[in-house]
Amino acid sequence: MTGGLRKGRLGTRYPYYNCNYCKGQNYNANKAHELLLEMLQQLSLHPSQIKALHIEAQQQMTRRLQARAQSTARLRTEIQDLSDKISQLEEKFITGKIADTVYNR
Repeated sequence: MTGGLRKGRLGTRYPYYNCNYCKGQNYNANKAHELLLEMLQQLSLHPSQIKALHIEAQQQMTRRLQARAQSTARLRTEIQDLSDKISQLEEKFITGKIADTVYNR
């Protein structure tokens, strides 16, 4: 669409849009703006919907952060357990309680 000004019967000018695909179709710009505003208002969320979405997003984020914290704690425990096992293995190797072949496999 392209915009422009048209001259009315009494010489006054009014804004319009000319459709590039519809031959000879002109649309009053003021009416087009009103229709566009109505469509945008229909697409807009009500404040109560925004608040509900905000609360849900916060709850989901809290759940995900808690799950991540639990997973991190579990992995830290596993790392510590493996580190302890390595230390025990090294101690046994140093004291000669296990053979070199067992230690190096």
